[in-house]
Amino acid sequence: MLVADRGATTTQARATPVVPRPPDSTPLSSREPKPLIPTALPSPAAAALPFVATRSSSSLSSEARPRRTPPSPSTRDRPAPAPVRRLAQKPVEELEVPIEVPSDIAEKFGDRPVGLSVVIAEDGSVKKARVISPLCPECDRAALEAVTRFRFQPARDAEGKPMEAPYYLTLIIPAK
Repeated sequence: MLVADRGATTTQARATPVVPRPPDSTPLSSREPKPLIPTALPSPAAAALPFVATRSSSSLSSEARPRRTPPSPSTRDRPAPAPVRRLAQKPVEELEVPIEVPSDIAEKFGDRPVGLSVVIAEDGSVKKARVISPLCPECDRAALEAVTRFRFQPARDAEGKPMEAPYYLTLIIPAK
């Protein structure tokens, strides 16, 4: 027979075996209290282990503790980091350069897009460019060559100063 612990919900119920007691013929008031018997006994292997006292951390001598070195003057007197500049105005394309591909590639892949991710420098030039949506190796190469010759108005921060910024664009391969 199993009984759930008091106060436990059905999801928290823990099964506890109930051991029936043998009937006693003496009345309850005349019985002597029985000694308490522990329900869980240590294993014989655990009981055979000798007790070893250990030192608490507060009793360690100061010589045994590792000491922290004080911070060097160079790390204490560091200037505060520069505030993060937030983008207020996105870059704008000023000069677009046509994509040049061979005629057989233009016939096969014409009017199809190549996705690019570029980083626009503070002066409006393309600092980095990579293909993020490829079409074919020749088309990707032609789109990268063209976008590196593009000119942009640089992105600006809240104070109106030019800043480096990422830019995503899609170039369409011309059909011939």
